[in-house]
Amino acid sequence: MFTRVFEGLLRFKGIFVFIFLVLTVISVLSCVSAASLSVDEVGYGSSAVVNHTLDNGYKIPGYVKVNGKNSTSPSFLNTLTKTVVQVNQNVKTPVTISSVGAAPNPSGSATGNLSKSEYITIAGNVKSFISSNGRAPNYASSSKGNIRYESLVYFYAKIMRYYQTNGKLPSTMNVLNIQGTTGGVNIDTTRPTVTSVDPANNKIITVADKALVITFSENIKAGSAFTSIKVTNPDGVKVDPLYKVINGKTLTLTRNGYYINGLTYTITLPTGSITDTAGNPITMFISKFTVDFVKLTVTGVDPANNKIINVANKALVITFSEAIKAGSAFTSIKVTNPDGVSVDPLYKVINGKTLTLTRNGNYINGLTYTITLPTGSITDTAGNTLAAAFTSKFTVDTTKPTVTTNLASGVYNTAKSVILTATDNLDTKPSIYYTTNGSTPTTSSTKYTTPISILNTTTLKFMAMDNAGNQGPVNIKQYYIIKDCDTFNYTVKIPNRVSVNMGSSTAIIFPYREITITMNNRSYPFYWNYPKLGWNVSYNGTSSRPNLFGGSIYFIPENGNMRVIDSLDEIDSPGISLYCSRLGYNWDSIYGGYVMGWPTEITYHGYFANNINQFSAIFDQTRINGTAIPETESIYLNLNGVNKAIISFTMALPEYNDYGLRKALAIETGTYYDAPMQTGYYNYVPYTYFRDDIDDYLRFSNTNESVFVAGNYGSIRAGPSKEFVKTIFSMNNYTIEREETVTYGRGDQYDHSNGFEVVQSFAAVKGVVTDDAIQQWLNKKSSYPIGGMKAAYGTFMTALTTLWLSDKLADEMASSLNVTWSRSKPTIVMSGVSGGAGYVHCQDPAMGMSVNGSADNIKSFRFLCSLLLSEVERMALGSTGISVDSTLFKIVSQVLNGATFEMTLDDDNNTLTLMLDGNDNYKIIIDLTTGVVKDILNANGFSLKGAETMSSAYCYHDQLTNNQYQVDNDLLHLGADIAGGAAISAGVLILLASGPPGWAGLLIFGGALACFYAAGCFEDYDNPRNWIKGTISIGIAAIPGGYEAKETIYLSQTPWLLMKSGVISTGSKHVLKATVGGSFAEGTHNVAIDCLTSYTLNDVEDRIMDYMGVPTHF
Repeated sequence: MFTRVFEGLLRFKGIFVFIFLVLTVISVLSCVSAASLSVDEVGYGSSAVVNHTLDNGYKIPGYVKVNGKNSTSPSFLNTLTKTVVQVNQNVKTPVTISSVGAAPNPSGSATGNLSKSEYITIAGNVKSFISSNGRAPNYASSSKGNIRYESLVYFYAKIMRYYQTNGKLPSTMNVLNIQGTTGGVNIDTTRPTVTSVDPANNKIITVADKALVITFSENIKAGSAFTSIKVTNPDGVKVDPLYKVINGKTLTLTRNGYYINGLTYTITLPTGSITDTAGNPITMFISKFTVDFVKLTVTGVDPANNKIINVANKALVITFSEAIKAGSAFTSIKVTNPDGVSVDPLYKVINGKTLTLTRNGNYINGLTYTITLPTGSITDTAGNTLAAAFTSKFTVDTTKPTVTTNLASGVYNTAKSVILTATDNLDTKPSIYYTTNGSTPTTSSTKYTTPISILNTTTLKFMAMDNAGNQGPVNIKQYYIIKDCDTFNYTVKIPNRVSVNMGSSTAIIFPYREITITMNNRSYPFYWNYPKLGWNVSYNGTSSRPNLFGGSIYFIPENGNMRVIDSLDEIDSPGISLYCSRLGYNWDSIYGGYVMGWPTEITYHGYFANNINQFSAIFDQTRINGTAIPETESIYLNLNGVNKAIISFTMALPEYNDYGLRKALAIETGTYYDAPMQTGYYNYVPYTYFRDDIDDYLRFSNTNESVFVAGNYGSIRAGPSKEFVKTIFSMNNYTIEREETVTYGRGDQYDHSNGFEVVQSFAAVKGVVTDDAIQQWLNKKSSYPIGGMKAAYGTFMTALTTLWLSDKLADEMASSLNVTWSRSKPTIVMSGVSGGAGYVHCQDPAMGMSVNGSADNIKSFRFLCSLLLSEVERMALGSTGISVDSTLFKIVSQVLNGATFEMTLDDDNNTLTLMLDGNDNYKIIIDLTTGVVKDILNANGFSLKGAETMSSAYCYHDQLTNNQYQVDNDLLHLGADIAGGAAISAGVLILLASGPPGWAGLLIFGGALACFYAAGCFEDYDNPRNWIKGTISIGIAAIPGGYEAKETIYLSQTPWLLMKSGVISTGSKHVLKATVGGSFAEGTHNVAIDCLTSYTLNDVEDRIMDYMGVPTHF
């Protein structure tokens, strides 16, 4: 439709008139917009209106354009009146430019001054009129008459000009009569601004001669400070020359030469250096840029190129010379295996200067991988790429290296050289690190380069690490060099014959013995018999065995083969020797001749290398795969929990070889035929005549048993029911000999389930036994299985506990007596079970101690420690839970219950011996020179320096050892000191109050002799008052009326004791026999004593004895 309209209009000559009208409308409409003017912009417009009116014959402008926002004169009048009303109310909100129609017929001619209040009112009226009518008024009423429309525009323009200049509205303003409109005004007050800069602020650029282009918000021109525009380096030095070119909205800065790489430059445009075309200046503008045109480089890669790594899921980290970002080929980064297969997925993370590559899963052990970064895959923040593609390789190796050595752990008599060899799957020369002080090796330890010389006893620990960082396991080798060790010998003397008494005239000897030594899982059999043709024909293979008779010494080393030596002095390493004395012999002389033992001496030559060492000998009937072997006994030798050797031996007269006995009997009786020699074991009596009383005197010499079975002269028993084997433990100056009874499993108390018949254990220590050492040995309990091994462990712990408690006591005594002590030589304590009885034996009552201090204090220290050692022994053995007998306990307890005791002072030897009258099985011997006390208990032919159980101790194989373990464990955790102070101090009683049953004897009765000693009995032995004081003190120590743990001991009563006989002097010996009280209650007398402070009572005792008439000397 519009097309036809235009076609019609074009036919008329008035078409141009139509186009003009349309353009005019568009132009007018473009002068009015929805923009707004601020108060300042109204002020700028008002000044322009006033100036225009004055300059144009008092004609106002037809439009007002402020900063591009156009208003017609009627619209500007609307803005003026609105603004005047607002600022009068102190409101400065911008006023929206409204479309206002022109005044159709302006009129009025009023002039004169109007007050502020009136012109505010008129402004409001005009504003309201325009709002209501959409056009400007023709006039406005005032006190001066009607003000013409043009006069209103000029009048309110003057008011806002005043306001802009003075910041307030004028109090009055003059109205002029203005008529007519001409032209318009255009005001620009906006400063030009920078809309962009190339390079952007803080941008890093890669072009060394970069042209700097600053773009503004409008066309610009040079300002007054144009020559001050500059570009400076970090030191403030200006680029010179700097060329400045303006083109429309842009300013371009160029220079001769190049910007320097790595520097940051600053562009500075001072205020006024650039203005817009209206002259509005810019404010100061600053922008920086950094020059970087150097290619990106890789500074590091983890793992390094060709590195072997031991982490299968290793994160790969590539570090660059500067901060980076992803480049165009970022997705082409890859990690490939030897076949070119890419790891997928591969995760790529950029952080500052690093690129980290990770994967799912693990790299494959043994493969070599390649990292590839294409040229454009990574750039720096300026966009510089890598100069070339980057590649790096790594190999995955998670296999740990191993180390072997040329020398096994063991005991050696000379220095050794150890060669260590490491092997690995990839590394041809893994590094080996080692220590020789027992510590665990690390890569900071000594690195192995040459063979290691083992000059002394050494614990060698070593491990290898390959170049991938894989660390192999730590290996431990223990080398004992003999010169560093304490040597000891354990000898078993086994008789090589059985002796039969032939009445009062003579005895006959029957030589025989089978001995087998097992060491290093190899058995060495030995055969002993009378060397007469035919004796061993019936025994398969015996002729090939070594014959012990004749003085040869056989030595079987722990590491090596058996050899024959000429002297025991040739032994230079651990092992076992066999030896028998050379004797003259012949067949006939056997009768009535050699009653001597003819023993074979089997000696284990061992070495103690540790501070605390355990050695045990376990006797038991021989068993093979759990089956008992008749007439055969084995001795298992155990060192620190390791079975070193087994000595097995048969009975001297086993039932399968009675030939010699039958022949001897036949000849002795005077009736001999060849036939009886060829018969079986029994039923040869028809060929032999015996005297009717032969059973009364034809008996085995060692047991006095008849050689016949149950009186049947036709049947000979296999042999005596038991044999006696002597054992000797020797070390340095220690020699402990015992004779053990071997029954080959036939003893009355023997039970094969115990796992032993006899057990001997030795605790050998070189220094002080600490709590930590006890804990370490307690931790080993589980490594000793129930049976003989556990019995060996339990008896060893009894011996070690004795040493431990003795050391505790010594520490307490040393503190009280102001002395110091140390163990200056190895000390041995023996414990075991023999004949069913358990025992503990301390060969050296001084316990290897060196003591420093005053002479009197040293003597007192040795006296108290050695005296109370007896009770320590009893307590240690009693920890198993069975009743124990000891010399000190026996003597003191019986003395306190009225038994007569005997004290002998030997002037020649300067010793004092205390024993019960008529009973020398219990003796206490005091060396008055050194103060050392030695108590002797004679038990089963053995002088025991220690204690013995009163009931069977076979349960050491299990429960008794458990009890020992539990008590030791409890002692470790007791809050009170074990020694508890002096022999009868509060600490002891605290211990007894909290301890298990059986401790009651610990140190309490031991205080008795201490009382005598302190009372001066041993120095002034014929002073009865000293003895009374001592016995009074004993009573105090033994009968506390009551006490509380860790509090003072309070005594309620003290026994008074009477001497029953006097001193007898014989030569250099003085013997005192006495009895103290019939019982604890005898002769009691109440004495008020707050607490026990010393071994003897104070001088109140002397006053009481004065009252009683006790003499000072006999």
